[in-house]
Amino acid sequence: MQLITDNGIYFEFVPFKPEYIQEDGFLIPTAPVITLNEVELDMDYVLVISTVSGAWRHLIGDTIKFTNLEKAEIQITGRTKFF
Repeated sequence: MQLITDNGIYFEFVPFKPEYIQEDGFLIPTAPVITLNEVELDMDYVLVISTVSGAWRHLIGDTIKFTNLEKAEIQITGRTKFF
């Protein structure tokens, strides 16, 4: 699947590590957030999205990994709630 990066949606990524995930599947407030320019291939991330207005930020609950950095292609690898 390819992320659409030029359509008003801002993507953020949190490395998928046990210390960043609460029991309910949500992130801890101090979890590090990285941008699309900082992600690495074949590493699991928690996907966070927001709009260009910046009025809200949503954790959709999916974990992903990148399969192609140039094309921003991802593969869904799981859910944060089932971790």
